[in-house]
Amino acid sequence: MARAESFLDERRERLAASAARVNGIAGIEVDAGDMTRLLLRFVHPLPGQPNGRPTAPALRPSDLLVEGGDRIRGVSVLAAEASGRELRLRVNRAGDFSTYRLRIRDGLPGWDPILREIRFAFRLHCDSGDCAAPPPAPARPAEPPQIDYLARDYDSYRRLMLDRMAVSVPDWTERNPADLGVALVEWLAFIGDALSYRLDHVGTEYALQTARLRVSAARHARLVGYRMHNGASARVLAQLRLAPGVTDFTLPDQGLAFLTRSDTEDGAVIPLAAAQPAVETGAVAFEPLAPAVLRAAHDRIALHHWGDAGAVLARGATFCDLRDPDQALQLAEGDLLVLVQNRDPVTRRLSDADPGARQAVRLTKPPEMLADPLELLPPPGGGGAQPLRVWRIRWGAGDALRFDLDHGATASEPMALALGNIVLADHGLTLPDPATDQPLAEPLGLAPDLTDPEEPPAPGQPDEPKPLAALDRPRPFRPRLARHDLSFAVPPDDGAASAAELLRVDPARAVAQISLRSTDETDRWLPVPDLLGQPADALVFVPEVEADGTTRLRFGQPHGALPSLNGKTPLPGDGFTASYRVGHGRAGNIGAGALARVAASGAVAANVAGVTNPLPATGGAERETVAEVRQRAPVGFHLQRRAVTLADYEALLDAHPQVQRATARKRWLGGWPAIFLTVDRVAGLPVDQPFRQMLLDYLEPYRMMGHDLTVDAPILVPLTIAIRACATADAFADKVAGALAARFSAGLAEDGRPGFFHPDNVTFGSRIYLSHIYRAGLDVPGVADLRVTAFGRSGQPDASAEGVLAFGPREIPVLSNDPNRPGEGRLTIETRGGR
Repeated sequence: MARAESFLDERRERLAASAARVNGIAGIEVDAGDMTRLLLRFVHPLPGQPNGRPTAPALRPSDLLVEGGDRIRGVSVLAAEASGRELRLRVNRAGDFSTYRLRIRDGLPGWDPILREIRFAFRLHCDSGDCAAPPPAPARPAEPPQIDYLARDYDSYRRLMLDRMAVSVPDWTERNPADLGVALVEWLAFIGDALSYRLDHVGTEYALQTARLRVSAARHARLVGYRMHNGASARVLAQLRLAPGVTDFTLPDQGLAFLTRSDTEDGAVIPLAAAQPAVETGAVAFEPLAPAVLRAAHDRIALHHWGDAGAVLARGATFCDLRDPDQALQLAEGDLLVLVQNRDPVTRRLSDADPGARQAVRLTKPPEMLADPLELLPPPGGGGAQPLRVWRIRWGAGDALRFDLDHGATASEPMALALGNIVLADHGLTLPDPATDQPLAEPLGLAPDLTDPEEPPAPGQPDEPKPLAALDRPRPFRPRLARHDLSFAVPPDDGAASAAELLRVDPARAVAQISLRSTDETDRWLPVPDLLGQPADALVFVPEVEADGTTRLRFGQPHGALPSLNGKTPLPGDGFTASYRVGHGRAGNIGAGALARVAASGAVAANVAGVTNPLPATGGAERETVAEVRQRAPVGFHLQRRAVTLADYEALLDAHPQVQRATARKRWLGGWPAIFLTVDRVAGLPVDQPFRQMLLDYLEPYRMMGHDLTVDAPILVPLTIAIRACATADAFADKVAGALAARFSAGLAEDGRPGFFHPDNVTFGSRIYLSHIYRAGLDVPGVADLRVTAFGRSGQPDASAEGVLAFGPREIPVLSNDPNRPGEGRLTIETRGGR
């Protein structure tokens, strides 16, 4: 509208200055007192007036037309009176608030085609008649820009902005990266990409089912009581070999490593500095867990056979005898030995020896010295012949021999050996001098930036870090380790564990093998699985490992103006140096004999000649994945980790690997309750004091406060059973009787199957049915017929008429049929017929 008025004004000025013999309307006024009177002005005087245009005829009322109107229509001119450039008009009625158009009738000559009409209004939208002209109509809104809301990364943001600029600023066509405009577009695209990642990250990591990072999954699982493990390093028993001429040497637990063999022969002992390049090229490294005393006499120890050419160390044995012809053995309680079959029992050849007939044992008692008077040998220092010195060693039931070990007398190489100088080692490698490495990705001098970026320094004041107490939102300090695959290993035991337990690695108990040194603290910072509940001044941190092996360290963070409540927060200016071991997972589960090199320097390199591993490494486990946690954490949330009712205690004991079944009862002791637990131990082993204490320690984390626990042995109920069997015509009666005795024994048969009354077949509340006795007896080869003539508890009436023997919740039926232990039941077998 404003542009149209400007055009008409310009048209009127051109007409006034033109010599053209045409006239036009210049303006119109409406009398505020009488709106039926109008004043029409022209550019030039009207015809008949001084200087009037002779070409234009005089205007009559019928030559003027008033058109338009909303509510009031039909306005017409009644009279017209000319005066110079003005024409006074009177209309028949006043119009409304809408816009009207007054025009000169078509066909009259002498009038400009554009200026022969004019728009006006009789009334204005205001209280007084003297008000401004109505505002122009708003311009048509511009088309909204086409925005691609799927743009989420740098490339799409950059393309989106450049496309928009091509529409908004079409003259800007520069696309050179050095141009300032292009640089600003790319900078904004980078910021948009970072913000989009943060939005996606928050939206993805907020729940366990959608989380992609291991750290997020571990924290979600921790909220429901499930602890995500980081895998475990493999464990191996390494046998060290001393250099010639060295009789004994104390091996340290630091400054050396055991490596697997390489494609190129580089010797059995290499410099320690060559260990890391060897690992980077594919070698697997192990490090000892504790110092060890090595002796040359313990390298290969022959088992003593006492002159028996067919001597066999039976399966399940917990002791053996070792030959000491040189009187140099110095074994002690806690030492590790590996029993191996050195020669094949049939072919008597070394190459045919079964590599699977090897087992590690740990001595539970000091060796007992014996002597074989039938084998005389000269002493090492000279003199008359003396009886052979023999040492009897013992190990625990947990290391009971799992196979028959033939060690009979031979004329040359022994049939079986006990390998000594065994050192327990874990997979991984620690740099010898961590101070020369840059262990944390951030520069040394690792103080976190504790300044507030939103608050500028005061005028005239230097920009210095503020004290911790004055901060509201300090930046989290989470440095990253320079190397991947931090080792997690189970700590060494206190010396009471068996060899089998030493090689059994539980990833849930594995601890990060790392420690930190800081410039502000004399003590080391140690890793913990969780910061919750840690004292405010505890020098602890949590290693958090991602799926690619990257490790970040999380420290305690302050809460507003308060210091950290869960572990100490590193202070400004505090620099850190880390010492940690690298190596984890199933890569450390090497086979037997894979270790071949010792990486060491100094005294170790001079006294140690080589290393091997008689047994394969075990226990190496990979890190728990996010997918595995999604499956296990919800299940772990439903696992009950407390014992309130009697059924809770029974369920916990039944889950123990050394308990076959347990029963619980509750008694009131006058001031508090007591829970009495009766335990049936696996394989019928005795419920002795060490076993009871072990179970009490096992139940302690679950025990309800106020409950006293007591573990006692079951009540054994001896049985008396008599069987009269008829053998088939082609069977020997005595062999049938022996087969029946083995079938109803409490031990193992020749084929390894447990007997009918084996301790693992009967437990609390077991029922012994007479029909089951008949069925088991008739299944024995050579039995034609069978009759049970006695069936019941020892010393009580026969229960054959009832057909079943029932027992109480603490009673266990036993039938050992051992003449030395008549109180454990008696089995009588009478066989007839046969050959």
